[in-house]
Amino acid sequence: MAEAAQPGRAARPHRTRTPGRSAGRSEPMKSGLWTWPIVLGVLTTIGLLSALLGDGVWDALSWVTLGVPVVVCLWYGWLRREKAAS
Repeated sequence: MAEAAQPGRAARPHRTRTPGRSAGRSEPMKSGLWTWPIVLGVLTTIGLLSALLGDGVWDALSWVTLGVPVVVCLWYGWLRREKAAS
């Protein structure tokens, strides 16, 4: 129910609090939401640094660590769409 409007003030709807939630807080963050983006970001950073700072084994490490995010993006962005369309 809405409060009665007072002169100079607009009426506001009555808000109730949801049990178990504090005022002003949004939904609790899912625990795995940021895990894989952070892992891919760390792999990319390691790959870029190893490509810049070393040769030989470091080049191989950079190829692997920079290839993993590309493969993941291809898998989730392109190949899974083709399977869903079938």
